[in-house]
Amino acid sequence: VFKAAHGGAKRVIHANTSAMNAPEGLLQSTHAVVGADEVMQLLKNYARMKDGTKSHVTVGVVGYPNTGKSSLINSMKRHCAVETGGKAGVTKVMQEVQLDSKVTLVDCPGIVFEGTGSDPSLVLRNVVRVENVTDPGAVVAAMLEKAPSEAVASFYGLPENTKITNLSQVQEFIAHVAQQRGKLRRGSALDMDSAAKSIISDWTTGKFRYYANPPADSAKEDAAAAAESIELVTTMSAAFDIDALFNGRGAKPAVLGAPNQRGGGGVDCDMDML
Repeated sequence: VFKAAHGGAKRVIHANTSAMNAPEGLLQSTHAVVGADEVMQLLKNYARMKDGTKSHVTVGVVGYPNTGKSSLINSMKRHCAVETGGKAGVTKVMQEVQLDSKVTLVDCPGIVFEGTGSDPSLVLRNVVRVENVTDPGAVVAAMLEKAPSEAVASFYGLPENTKITNLSQVQEFIAHVAQQRGKLRRGSALDMDSAAKSIISDWTTGKFRYYANPPADSAKEDAAAAAESIELVTTMSAAFDIDALFNGRGAKPAVLGAPNQRGGGGVDCDMDML
């Protein structure tokens, strides 16, 4: 289990404890990194050859935009090696960061697979810019389903033991935030959309601090993991052949927000590097 430092942290501190044993204050710290030694050891295990020697490995960090890929790399490097930001699309090109003589990390632009821009789960992952959200109220409702009610009440100044369980209570919550933050339209009417977007921004920028420990491993999962075998390959499989993909010979995954262009070989190119 690994916890990275906040993307804007200037001074990164590596804690000598595991995430499962770390106190809450350490897990909420913007500067603390937990589990870096374990991750580094795991990566170096992949560099170990059958004859006992070690080779160099290059590890790509791939995922949705603005989910902490660059922050993970900076946390492992112990300083700001790549640029980070609170919006999707900060990383525009692949960048290599060498951790030591045996391990290099590759920071990649965010990849967004097929979906709709109004999907609350995509908005909460910060895949869609907050200003482009068409139904912010639905996103707030999805956020409230994920976040503990005690944390919501504490952060937004609600009475203790407040629980938001239906749509009318979600609207009351948004109205409370609109009054609290002065989100008004002309004529002093509450600007519910603006208030809802400010709530979403609290989530996506980390102002509303919320985390959950991963579930404990079950005996069945442990047995399945033990049964798996690890094999070092010398060539990339066809599905991961980047050159073939961009030359029109590989499979083209549908990507949210990508323009339909005609690539080589007459295949629609639906890939957009954000």
